[in-house]
Amino acid sequence: MNKNILKGFLLGVLTTICFLFIIGNVDIEADFQFGEKLDAENKDITISIEKSINENNNENIIVDVVGKGSTSMEDIENALGKVFIKNDINASSGIEVNITLDNEIDFK
Repeated sequence: MNKNILKGFLLGVLTTICFLFIIGNVDIEADFQFGEKLDAENKDITISIEKSINENNNENIIVDVVGKGSTSMEDIENALGKVFIKNDINASSGIEVNITLDNEIDFK
């Protein structure tokens, strides 16, 4: 009896696959989610740092930050803190920071 059930299952799968190939180009996408969905994969933060020295020998630092996807200001602040520590930048020394949040466009 188990052999008949297995044969029926395999015949059904084979028939379904053949039918889909016959009717044309069909995209089948399955997405299984268990538990809470994390937005970490939708976050993209780009940070660029430009250092220059003006004619008075003062260092100017301009930081441009672009957050894409579901990035929040808290995520950007955390990323900036890590970058400032890594590059030994004093955040209280008159740095110009330009932040752009782009929630609507996904550049992946």
